[in-house]
Amino acid sequence: MAITKKEVFISSNFDEFPDLRRELRDLINSNRIFSMQAIDLNENRAIGRPPLVNSIDAVKRSEVMVLLVGEQYGGIPSGEHLSYCHLEYRAALESDCGSVILPYFFGSEPDGMRRGASDPRLSTWQREILDNHTVAFYQTASVDWPAVAQLIFQDVQKAQYDLLTGTDQMEVDAADDTDKEFGALDLASLTVEELAYLERRSGVDPSNLGEEKLRSKIDLATMPARAAALEQRAEALRALKLGERKLAVEHLRRALQQRPLDMEVNYWLSRLLVSTGRRKECKEAVQLALRSANLATHEEPPRDVRAAAAYIVASQAEAKIRNLESALRYAEAANQIAPWFAAPYIQLACVYALQDDLDAAFKSAGEAFNRHPVSILKLNREPLFQRVSPQFREFKQDLRGKLQAKLRAILDAELQILSSLSLDPDAEVRKSEVGSVMARLGSMTIMDLVHQGRSSGKNCLRWLQGELVEIRTMREQDAKRDTMRRADLLALEDQWTQEHPLPEVDPKEAKPYYIVLTTIVLSIVGLFVGIGFGKAMLFVVLSLLGIANDIRRILQRKGKKRLAEEERNSLLARHKSKVEAERRDRQQEIENEKAEHRRRISVFEDNVRLFETTVVRWNMFSPSVGNKGAKQGDIIRVSVLEPERADKPVTDSQLLPPDLLGSALMPWFAKTPKAEVSSSRETSEVPSAAAEPQYQLFRILSATRDKVAAARWAVYQSKD
Repeated sequence: MAITKKEVFISSNFDEFPDLRRELRDLINSNRIFSMQAIDLNENRAIGRPPLVNSIDAVKRSEVMVLLVGEQYGGIPSGEHLSYCHLEYRAALESDCGSVILPYFFGSEPDGMRRGASDPRLSTWQREILDNHTVAFYQTASVDWPAVAQLIFQDVQKAQYDLLTGTDQMEVDAADDTDKEFGALDLASLTVEELAYLERRSGVDPSNLGEEKLRSKIDLATMPARAAALEQRAEALRALKLGERKLAVEHLRRALQQRPLDMEVNYWLSRLLVSTGRRKECKEAVQLALRSANLATHEEPPRDVRAAAAYIVASQAEAKIRNLESALRYAEAANQIAPWFAAPYIQLACVYALQDDLDAAFKSAGEAFNRHPVSILKLNREPLFQRVSPQFREFKQDLRGKLQAKLRAILDAELQILSSLSLDPDAEVRKSEVGSVMARLGSMTIMDLVHQGRSSGKNCLRWLQGELVEIRTMREQDAKRDTMRRADLLALEDQWTQEHPLPEVDPKEAKPYYIVLTTIVLSIVGLFVGIGFGKAMLFVVLSLLGIANDIRRILQRKGKKRLAEEERNSLLARHKSKVEAERRDRQQEIENEKAEHRRRISVFEDNVRLFETTVVRWNMFSPSVGNKGAKQGDIIRVSVLEPERADKPVTDSQLLPPDLLGSALMPWFAKTPKAEVSSSRETSEVPSAAAEPQYQLFRILSATRDKVAAARWAVYQSKD
């Protein structure tokens, strides 16, 4: 195997295809993505070994063999009965060689076959190749050698790409910026390989062949077959990491002998066999992949992602050997098991392209893009789509135009949300940034549009969360002010009572009455005891004079008291009028605050509806995770139009949090009714301003194996 550069061996008669070989050699050697090196023994370089030995050794070192078969069988080495090219082909077929063989027939006939040839060995060899591989045919009378070289080079690139692991494929995608429509990718923004990522969300690491371990030495003694299989799986993993695919296949076969129903071994072995492109291996890969899919569906719980991935491998294997009906059936099975998974749509697009149904192919490609935009980059590696490059370019341009319209709608929505917020320095800065992005829409690539749309969607959610924080803060501050107002009014009334007390009655005011009574009693007693009538009357007269004077003083005091009470009552009435006016003013302030609350909440609800009809409407821009495998705290996207199902999350569609709904200062808001829309399918058209949301966001409050409970209001509560 190649160590530094990936070697591509070009095999053909030296007398044929000189221009094609030169074009291929230049394309392969100049490729900077895969770092490949073309091995062309017709370069007239001096060698110190026999030509046959040198060519066979080069074949076994190469990762890909390009086999060009024309109308001549070719020269035969001394002591052999087969031609150089035939021997090189046989060497590539040997079990110890892992080269991927890409055969091409060139001839005067449409299928490249040499009928009625004087040398029957050529037709015999051609039939041998057809028995083992799917062959591309070119008619030499109308061939454009530079164009053919480009097509073959694309096949070589695809073969190299398929030989890579998922992580290496990501690095290649990130390094390839030749597509001006899609644009370059930032590797840091990519997730792990789609299959592994989705299964990890369910607690499974499908890329770890050695994940299953024996727990004790007792297990080793009681389960020797399992122990042997696990050891072979671990060795296969090491071989894959070293790029030794053929060695990995051998270890996986040994593991399969020990445990035929090992789902992981069946799956990975089928993938490696498909990458060879050979008919026999592809037929075996179909059986292994179908077995893996069957095992995955019978797991508890069923592993839908792995079952779908296995059906995709079976479809790829059938497509390699041109059993297109079976390839389509398995791709549809993968899609049925995991309709939210992008990979089945990519495979459907490839199968439709093989069937020359480009409309269906591009429709499936669009569905894959909607589910996981990065996945469509795999089509750049498919020679099938490169062969229809004008239509593929038109598809990408149309996709780019739709994305531009969607992003423009999202940016307009963000600007509208920002304009409705209170003065915020961050919001003002973001307005300027949005304006700059809108000015660059026409020059942005597809992936730039996707990344910008996702960023804007996250920003919209952040602004809405901030607005709800402001509403809650306003509610709390107004509640505190209302409490202070009530306390101030009570304190004001108490202050007047203390400053203007009621006049107290002087105890001395009762004295004259007691004196009169006492004087009369003493006078009567005096008459009986003999003091004389005159003296008794004198006492009475003197007492009456004192009484008159006291009465005069009492009347004066009572008059003053009455005047004081009248004055206090007048002042108290004016005070009460003033307090009542103050109470009315403060009540008006409360009503104004309630009205402001209503306005802010109404604006918030309108902004949420705008957010749902633009950002949340399209899955690729929605700041949510897939419903499959979502856990507590995650935000999910739920259709408001789907009928209730047993497996659908139990949702609280109330938009305002419970603490705001229960506030005495704020009006009670009823649950937002679900919109009646004619279709539940996601559309590509930009919604109008009056459009009703088809999807809403919910944050998962609790999640068990059987039921998920989520609330809409929890989405807009900041976690900070």
